[in-house]
Amino acid sequence: MARTPGDDEAISSEVVRLLAAEIRDWMSESAAGIIFGFTREGRIDRPACAALLAAAPPIPCVFHRAFDTLPDPVAALEEIIALGFRRVLTSGGSGTVSERVAALERLVDVAAGRIEILPGGGLRAENAAAIRNTQGILWVHSSCRSAADPARFSADEFARLREALSEVPKAVE
Repeated sequence: MARTPGDDEAISSEVVRLLAAEIRDWMSESAAGIIFGFTREGRIDRPACAALLAAAPPIPCVFHRAFDTLPDPVAALEEIIALGFRRVLTSGGSGTVSERVAALERLVDVAAGRIEILPGGGLRAENAAAIRNTQGILWVHSSCRSAADPARFSADEFARLREALSEVPKAVE
């Protein structure tokens, strides 16, 4: 789903209606999931999110990284859980996912299995080890962009990331 322009702007009811129609169209095409999330004035835009969640069952919905702009991540996580999202895409706050491991661990603890924490934001093969062993992390998100052309996907980066995430840490002697 395309993001609407502007940060932290209220989304109009007309745009919500159009997005809900798009979600229903994607469902008819067997979409596996939907990612969206709207904020307004530093809070989750509950009416917009609830309307899109209502259009999406039974496919899982992920609250996107707008989550990282919210001032109280614990309260925001509780609200996202109450709304019915399945996952939240987050780097754990401002910065890259590898810089925010402690924040991600805190979110996993708060989530207590009620929602999945989906780490993303700057995740690359070279920093994947930072989150590889974080308990409760089942999935990760990475654009796997090419270093030479950031607008393109890199199969090599994907392969390196996959390998980095599957490595077993060496025992400390």
